[in-house]
Amino acid sequence: MIDPTTAWTLIAAGGLLGGSCFYYLVVLCFRNSSDKRRSKVKRFGLYLAAALTCFFVTPAPLPAHEGQLAPAFVVVIFENFFQTQGSPEEAFWTLTISISTLLLFLFLIFKVVDRFLGYKLRNPSD
Repeated sequence: MIDPTTAWTLIAAGGLLGGSCFYYLVVLCFRNSSDKRRSKVKRFGLYLAAALTCFFVTPAPLPAHEGQLAPAFVVVIFENFFQTQGSPEEAFWTLTISISTLLLFLFLIFKVVDRFLGYKLRNPSD
């Protein structure tokens, strides 16, 4: 059996790799667009890639095994479809809250960066 630390390392690496590939796929699809649209697509692709990575990496407790964690989406799928008395609510809410918080945090970071650095980048005559 694989060590839990090694398993989570592989899950995190796979999530980051998948998110990065998805981001570059989105950017590649819009490479011939105008500069303004391309920057919006890059930002949207970053949001989607971060949400995808968070989807794969968010841990949730296993209901039948005390102290054990598994990816939340796996717990939701397994508890919802394969357990007769399954309760995927805790894992579902953990996944929903983590993705929402990450996207809100990224949105706020981009707004702060645009607010303080965007004007200087757009008007280099100052």
